[in-house]
Amino acid sequence: MKSPILRESELSNVDTFESNTNKRAGNIVPVESGNYTIHNITSGALIDSKLYAQSDWKELILEYFFELKKRGTTVKLEVYCSFLQFVSCSYVLAVVPQQLEKAGYDPHAVTCIVALTCGIGSILCGLLANLPFIIVPPTAVAIFFSVYIQENKMEINHANLAVILTGIVTILLGFRPIGRFALFFIPGCIQIGVAVGIGLFTALAGSTDINLVVTGEYTIVDIGLVTDTVLIAMSGVVIITVALHYHVKPAFALSIFFTTIVFWWNSDKWPNGVVSMPKFDSITPHSFVPKDIVLCFDLSTLTVLFVNGLINTLGDLSGLTRPNGDIPRSRWLYVICGAVTIISGTFNGPPVLISPESAAGIKAGAKTGLSTFLCGVWFLFCIFLGPVFSVSGTVYGPYSLCAMYFMAECYCC
Repeated sequence: MKSPILRESELSNVDTFESNTNKRAGNIVPVESGNYTIHNITSGALIDSKLYAQSDWKELILEYFFELKKRGTTVKLEVYCSFLQFVSCSYVLAVVPQQLEKAGYDPHAVTCIVALTCGIGSILCGLLANLPFIIVPPTAVAIFFSVYIQENKMEINHANLAVILTGIVTILLGFRPIGRFALFFIPGCIQIGVAVGIGLFTALAGSTDINLVVTGEYTIVDIGLVTDTVLIAMSGVVIITVALHYHVKPAFALSIFFTTIVFWWNSDKWPNGVVSMPKFDSITPHSFVPKDIVLCFDLSTLTVLFVNGLINTLGDLSGLTRPNGDIPRSRWLYVICGAVTIISGTFNGPPVLISPESAAGIKAGAKTGLSTFLCGVWFLFCIFLGPVFSVSGTVYGPYSLCAMYFMAECYCC
């Protein structure tokens, strides 16, 4: 006898599992075989009830949202990867405010809005997209945004308006016809090359933060002096490299702990405190100017290349890419990035996209949105930890350099 199908939307009563019955339209129908099948509405997969015979309601909820068993992972591994992803991506809380401060932004307010948007974006990504991709303002985009404001002498309110418009455009790209139309004009080789380029740009950002690369006297860039900061950062790279070679999972955690403590001890720049009240600056309404539209167009173009390149690369790295090249629920990423970018622009923040450093958690085994969801929770706590991230962003240089390797690995190895 073919076992009946029980939809997840009808599983409000967990006792149904224990009584071997099938709940349909409010009627309890006995199941002669003693088994039933759950129909996963989201993925369309059929899951045998035997897997859940001994499960409690917490495990059922986790499986409903994140499909842990289907993707071959565990709660313990996803929790560990969430911490690793947070450690790998948390440098944006120090680096992005430093970059925008040069353009006239309040660094403390930027730290708070970055933590808020990272938290909201990552939680939504975990729940809606179920992908191990962390949502943060990438340093490469933040550097471009800051330099553009300085070079064109834009007012902060006009720059924020361009960010809001970029968020609206990004949401529209989440609709399949519009997204495919935009990508139609971008050759596949460029989409793939952008992933490697993002890694190189991120590595350059990390190198400039530790002054390993400086502005050259006769060339555009030059090698900087070997300072204590450079030695500390490179020691972090060595720790990560050796740990990964011997398959030590907390490689990034060990490196960040070591480099942070050594940097604070060497520079004698310890945090003035740990907790502070959050601060948010909102945009002042004003009229459009041509520079707003130009910056919006530049940021939108960068968003398409950045997000699409990272979706393809991180999807391949995590093994979630389907045979036809699609990644499940990847369109949600455009909608989520657009929504949090609108929030960020409203409160004097940069565009918020996908983090290349998500590769660190994926390499450690992250396969579902549970790690992303928990990472978002860690970011929300950081709204109150402004003094900790105001000391220096130089200790995060090793992660930017390692992100270059992870981004290029899928296509060059």
